[in-house]
Amino acid sequence: MNKIYQKPFPGDKNAGFTLIELLVVVLIIGILSAVALPQYTKAVEKSRLAEVKILVRRLADEDKLCQLETGGGCLRETGGDRSQMENTVAARAFGMENMVWNDGEAEARMGHWGLRFSSGPLQVIRYQKGNMLYLIECNNGLENLDQQDCWCDNQSGNTNYCALLGLTDKQFSFWSL
Repeated sequence: MNKIYQKPFPGDKNAGFTLIELLVVVLIIGILSAVALPQYTKAVEKSRLAEVKILVRRLADEDKLCQLETGGGCLRETGGDRSQMENTVAARAFGMENMVWNDGEAEARMGHWGLRFSSGPLQVIRYQKGNMLYLIECNNGLENLDQQDCWCDNQSGNTNYCALLGLTDKQFSFWSL
């Protein structure tokens, strides 16, 4: 008598997946991860840029408030004097505990970001494990950040963060990021 093949029940000791079924599942997962990972990385970096926009807005607001309160007597730069760091607008905005002295300038360090500004350019620095990865620089400091006067300067040898964020060497508006 011919026996008809039946797939075993789940509780049966012969139940399982064939090698082809497992290979197909692994292949599908590999293709999905190859497509999704670059998009995920880009989304993470864009969310980090949203974070730094909030920090820069906070710094700009504190600068305006300080200018109104003191009639223009706020320190934007230390003039190379570390003792003046606590009197800067950045120290007022973020607290002295978040201030560091870096390359002769006061820098507000908030998580992965460093913000430097003086009478010259605003510099936004991205840190990872203590290394500077990329820098966004805006010529007019905190004034006119909505103008086309910022650029991205990639500082990492491994990853082009500027390209990842869709930024080029062309000038762009900081708030359009």
